[in-house]
Amino acid sequence: MFDQGQSIVAYFTAVLLITAVGSMATAAAVWLRAPRPLARLSRVLSAQYRVAFVLWWIAFTLDADLGTGAAVLLTAWILVHLGSLPWQIIDEYLFADVLCRDARSPSERAELIGGRRISVHVPCYAEPPELVCRTLSALALQRYADFEVLVVDNNTEDERLWRPVEEHCRALGPRFRFLHVSPLSGAKAGALNVALCHTAADAELVAVLDCDYEASPDFLGALAGLFDDERLAFVQTAHDYRDWANNAYQRGCYGEYRTPYATYMVSRDARGAPLTVGTMCLIRREALVRAGGWSSVCATEDSELAIRLHAAGYRGRYVPVTLGRGLIPETFAAYRRQRARWIGGPVQELRQHWRLYLPRRWARPSALSPAQKLLFAHHGMREAAAGVKAVAAVAAAAGALVFAFRGTPPAELPAAAVVAMVTGTGAAALVRWTLLRQAVCRSVRDSAHALLASASLAYVSRVAAIRSLVGIREPWRRTVKFPASTSRWTAAVRSAGGELVAGLAWLAVAAVVAVSWPGSALAVLLALYLLCHAVACLAAPVLALRAERHLRRSAVRAPQQARDRVCGRIPAI
Repeated sequence: MFDQGQSIVAYFTAVLLITAVGSMATAAAVWLRAPRPLARLSRVLSAQYRVAFVLWWIAFTLDADLGTGAAVLLTAWILVHLGSLPWQIIDEYLFADVLCRDARSPSERAELIGGRRISVHVPCYAEPPELVCRTLSALALQRYADFEVLVVDNNTEDERLWRPVEEHCRALGPRFRFLHVSPLSGAKAGALNVALCHTAADAELVAVLDCDYEASPDFLGALAGLFDDERLAFVQTAHDYRDWANNAYQRGCYGEYRTPYATYMVSRDARGAPLTVGTMCLIRREALVRAGGWSSVCATEDSELAIRLHAAGYRGRYVPVTLGRGLIPETFAAYRRQRARWIGGPVQELRQHWRLYLPRRWARPSALSPAQKLLFAHHGMREAAAGVKAVAAVAAAAGALVFAFRGTPPAELPAAAVVAMVTGTGAAALVRWTLLRQAVCRSVRDSAHALLASASLAYVSRVAAIRSLVGIREPWRRTVKFPASTSRWTAAVRSAGGELVAGLAWLAVAAVVAVSWPGSALAVLLALYLLCHAVACLAAPVLALRAERHLRRSAVRAPQQARDRVCGRIPAI
């Protein structure tokens, strides 16, 4: 198989280099808006590079003269990456799929003004009353005629928060009903189950709306007509947001939020495995009841419901249109807390439903197709695998530190392999940048802000995935929607304290490795690897400081704007 004198490592180095260069070349072509077939080739070469990367490390481990400790550590690291390889390839495939398809506009639908009774459920807990009232006022403007609104406030102790909402519901008329329930277990899922029990008997559809989302007047009418298909259980629309354009911190959050709705969700829908994601969706009431209602087993009760609905033989649909807009957290602490719940939930879903995803012979009986099993398993495995890889990275850093203090690297790498790995990683980064520029963000600056926001969440996402994977249940915490106030700069940094400590630790290990092994290709690769982790962690305190800076600027501008309104320079809203 090999020429005389050529080692297995040299062979796989050549393979790795070819796939890495091919990935970079095609990624650059896609960035330059090359034809769709070239985008598909880029996706194939990216997957081949991922496989070649793992195979190279296997070959290197078998060929190199490593000590016992280095061999054990490297073998464990390879096994983690080998286990995560399928999920990483699927993940990249789903996100990049929009670059390989011709752009499609959502099909035009005649807006209905009635015909199916819809019960709109708005759960809330200790929310600003003026915010909830704005949401309800927007619902009152629906052009659809046959609907009711049920507001369920659960466990809010301060009557000053829920009494004004109750009065506003009364003022909006008989189609708005308010329920205050305390005590109530199950958090949002519990509130939605209460609403389901009080839903009008003739309601065919249930709409779910978070209390900060202002729905457009055509929200109900635009979606109700899609339910002519009796097997359609739900229709989910894209999440969108308001009041972010003049806030540099929130501009980054906005791009990061919107990315999966422009890419990942579109790809899942095309393959028959869409998700419900908590708000701006319509659900067939009969299907919801047959599936057992809302479950509080997982922190993400919304996407967990989608699994049970598909398993029961129903189907869903994702429509990538904006029919309402919510709020982005004003502080990094709230943004971080929200993401921990969103990451931990899918891992809990995996622990709860993994038997559904097995091959038919061993699986729990369901109507899931093989493709649906794979994609619903991927929804949890992508987070779990990322968490385990983070643990492997920490172990690799610890091992590198030990060997650095011994003075000599455990082995040497071919320079060509290092070049190949840097090139392959750069190709993946370029594809991600292209996704942001072509599918999500309008400008280079917005794309950079979105990358910063995405990187800032890496640490908390990995921690949340690991905690859920080992069975640690976190209390359900809502996203705070009260206007944030300024704090000390040190308090903003403390909200990202874990990330700051981890980032500095990554930097320190990278520096020790680089100084201890001067001129070593392994030192270069390890230092770059550790530096990438450091940058991701340190993005968090940077984002926290950006959020605090905007709050301070807003606090300074507010008195002047109030004076300008008094003088008539700014019209009152």
